[in-house]
Amino acid sequence: MQTNATHHFVTIMLVLALSLVLTFLLCGCNKPAQDTGSNPSPEEAVFSENKETEKLADAGTEKLADTEANGANKRITVYTTTTSDLPLPREVDTIYGCTSEQEALWVFFSSRDASFAAVFSESGELLSEHRLSDDVVHVYRASETSNGDMAVYAAVQSVDAGSSEKEKMMIVFDDSFEETHRTSIPSQCQMSFGPAITPNGDYIFWDVNTLYSVTETGELVAQKQITDVELVSIVCSDGYCSAVVMRGQTLGLCPVDMETLELGSFTALGASPACYSYLDGHSNTVLVNTDDALYRYDLETQAYTRILDWTTAGTSGMEIKSISNITRDSIAWTDGTTAKLSVIEAQEVEREIVTVAAVGTRNARLEALVAEFNNSSERYYAVVHYYDDSAPLITEMIAGNAPDVLEMTSVPMTLTGRNFVDLLPFMEEDPEVQREDLVQSVLSALLVNDQLLAIPSSFYLQTLVGREEMVGARRNWTTEDLRAILHEKGGAYSAFPAWMTSKELMLWVANISLGQFVDWNNLDCDFTNTEFIALLEFCKEMPSEFNSNSYVSDYEKEVLLTVQMFQNVDWLKTIKNNYEGENICYIGFPGDGTNNGSFFSRSDQDVMLAIPIGSKNKSAAWELVRYTLTPAWQASAPGLPLRMEILEKQVSALVNESDGLFTEADAAKFLDVLLESEVFIFDDDTISEIVLEEASPYFMGEKGAASVAKLIDSRVCLYLAEQE
Repeated sequence: MQTNATHHFVTIMLVLALSLVLTFLLCGCNKPAQDTGSNPSPEEAVFSENKETEKLADAGTEKLADTEANGANKRITVYTTTTSDLPLPREVDTIYGCTSEQEALWVFFSSRDASFAAVFSESGELLSEHRLSDDVVHVYRASETSNGDMAVYAAVQSVDAGSSEKEKMMIVFDDSFEETHRTSIPSQCQMSFGPAITPNGDYIFWDVNTLYSVTETGELVAQKQITDVELVSIVCSDGYCSAVVMRGQTLGLCPVDMETLELGSFTALGASPACYSYLDGHSNTVLVNTDDALYRYDLETQAYTRILDWTTAGTSGMEIKSISNITRDSIAWTDGTTAKLSVIEAQEVEREIVTVAAVGTRNARLEALVAEFNNSSERYYAVVHYYDDSAPLITEMIAGNAPDVLEMTSVPMTLTGRNFVDLLPFMEEDPEVQREDLVQSVLSALLVNDQLLAIPSSFYLQTLVGREEMVGARRNWTTEDLRAILHEKGGAYSAFPAWMTSKELMLWVANISLGQFVDWNNLDCDFTNTEFIALLEFCKEMPSEFNSNSYVSDYEKEVLLTVQMFQNVDWLKTIKNNYEGENICYIGFPGDGTNNGSFFSRSDQDVMLAIPIGSKNKSAAWELVRYTLTPAWQASAPGLPLRMEILEKQVSALVNESDGLFTEADAAKFLDVLLESEVFIFDDDTISEIVLEEASPYFMGEKGAASVAKLIDSRVCLYLAEQE
């Protein structure tokens, strides 16, 4: 059985372990309060600033409808940012970082094997330039000492001929920027971050779990192991010091006893899993950098404000090397090669609020969408609230307390039919976003009972790829066809790369089953048909374990097929290159021989939006949904764009590249497969788990394929019936 269902494939997530790096944490925050527990995260209060708006964003923790925000006009604070280059006085090799001290901005950089400090006014005017000592090869941090001098923490090159040894030390300059003295740093601190300078003139260094206190003469006077939190940075100001720490996934502050280095009680700043820890503070605030934006956390109101989008500034949070507040609304930052000054202006405006709900952790693409939408709209303003899981959200929706827009990640497919509005009538009335503008095969595959209940901004195409000379120029086949080709080629060939064990292939089958054997129109299923049983049997023919001794490259001629998920247009060229320019075909997974076996799924790097039936302001909700389908937004889609003109333009650009690797014939072949595919996979973890769980005894030889298929069919159909 085949359906035009709306489904998503569960892809393998890559988890990037990011180390917490310190830079330039100067200018103070007020003394932190006692432990207040969990505060709004950047995700929950991302667009809030004045108290009225903060209440609106935070109220999502209870009931979104209780805020009376849906469709209501509110006075809110919006931000505009002007970013300009700081005029460095000479050609730059590397920018070490920036810091605000002595009522000025200091930028440290190298040029032609020498190190310099450029001093700027608050408005970005170059005031002076100073050359550091010739043996200074890197500057890590600079701070004002207790008597007003400038202390630079630097790496110093050994003067011994031919030596590559470097030593980190504190170099102190007077107000004329003449070097007065140097302090060697104890060996325990040489690999640490820092320092922060305490009010009594001592230096505090740190690593993830240790604090060190060093006197101005270089004596290590205290060392403290930290066990219950991870240290990010240290702030010293106004007679006290505070540690910026991570407790689990929660960013927070702890006061530091300057003599014993003991940490005081923890004050949460909210969950910030993507924090890269370039932090600074000014006037009761802490800056928190993430991969896509810079947030300001207010210690008094305990709310985050998204104040600078890195995409708009032409970079990303991962590239930022240092950040420093000059004034509350004037921020300097460097990315290693340039130094910038961003001036942030706040303005109170009246906007119609659009509430957006999402499930799970922070969604960078959703936040970028909302930020861009808010910047472009003079009428609407979207606010986002995150739920830990879908259960409380579903409860509120059923009770009539629905958001205006729901981001569909981690939301069960079974919820859509009864709880979301059809988006097609909105398209019919929209002068700029028409259904004809979109990839028609994807749009058709998304329909459930002829209704478009949710729409992704971009999508993936999942298929099998092989050499035409090996598998033929075909676009559909059965498992028997595949076996026949393998038999014809002899025992030297394998269907898939060596890592494709029976369990690995079954993971793919379990997920394509969500589109192939589940009827979402009628909440029914059919896993007892011959097509699913044939796939089960074929999976069992794969090796039970990965044999590294028989490993060959995925793209060797002995390997008939590779499993591919085309996540963007550039991937087409990558695959063609992997096959060394040979003619390839997108043949799809084996089926009943009548369909091409290729499937759509949503991009897990993008958004998929729906409008709940209970939305109080559906027309405003559509404005946000439609924004994801506009040419400007589609051009930045991380997946294959849903708008056909953008997709064709990207494919054409690939063809026109000078190397000629991806040809017009390749483009036509890909677009043909794309437009002939019929099924959209939308994830339902419960069904996938049932399929995998019940299939396991078959691979262990304990049950037959037909009996396993019958058990899967019974359990999935029961689950679907329970959702009606």
